[in-house]
Amino acid sequence: MTRRYRAGRKEEREPDSIYKKVQERTKKALPIRLTFSLFPCKIPNLLKSGGELADLGDLASLARMKEIALAVKKVYQPGLQLVILQDGYRFKNILNFPDFIIDEYQKTLLSFHKLLKAEEFIVLEDYTEVLNNKISPKKLKEKKALFKKI
Repeated sequence: MTRRYRAGRKEEREPDSIYKKVQERTKKALPIRLTFSLFPCKIPNLLKSGGELADLGDLASLARMKEIALAVKKVYQPGLQLVILQDGYRFKNILNFPDFIIDEYQKTLLSFHKLLKAEEFIVLEDYTEVLNNKISPKKLKEKKALFKKI
């Protein structure tokens, strides 16, 4: 949870680095892909939420993301793809969330995603599943070492 870890490596946040990545995608006429982690689950706070499931705030966030992707598509036909890494299981031990709360939250969020017909623009993935199933063992080892170091 340290600021340095959350921000990622400095070279990945440099405008020139981001520009080069976007340029590579646009040269190949591929959708611009932005990946970030969001939507762990509903953090208990009686001042702003009344339950454990995704709510209208989460629905509004997804709707706004789709709206942005639609706007990009008007000026760049391949469009924008937002990959959301849901990080509830990533932080479950830190925040003391039982699995069933994370599962139900993610199911509700997925139902919002389907309701908005946002599949073309927004991909919802579980952060830990991506780490365990979609990146190379070498990259996973590097990430775990970085996490322990910080």
